[in-house]
Amino acid sequence: MLSDQAQLRKAQLDGWGDPAVVELSGAKTNALLPVAPDFHASWQTYLEQAWLERFQ
Repeated sequence: MLSDQAQLRKAQLDGWGDPAVVELSGAKTNALLPVAPDFHASWQTYLEQAWLERFQ
């Protein structure tokens, strides 16, 4: 679901109609919402721990 093709298809208004959640490489479309770069790998442990505390 994170591929450029999946994100472009998801953004089509005659379908899902939701903006991309990742920055599309080489996309010729305007972003519907601002996009943020991926978190740095150093956040992985923190995010996993926070998720476990919240949902388990």
